[in-house]
Amino acid sequence: MSIYTHCTSEMLPKDSLRNVDYLGHFGGDEFMAILPNTSLGNSVIVAERVRGKIANFVHNIGEHIIQITISIRPVRNIISSIK
Repeated sequence: MSIYTHCTSEMLPKDSLRNVDYLGHFGGDEFMAILPNTSLGNSVIVAERVRGKIANFVHNIGEHIIQITISIRPVRNIISSIK
């Protein structure tokens, strides 16, 4: 599991998110991005850009080639979603 977590943290180019956005490890193999002052529509655009960059990332580990797919769920208010 740690190999995949390590790969995921380095897959996202720095220009994928703004300086005010936050990307953090949420647990297990899950990550969360917080995009302050972003409409739900714009968050879908960001999510698709991030998904595309990760889908195009190829990581070689020894003789193995690792490609990763992700699913993203934009949420308007994370606190409301948790309840």
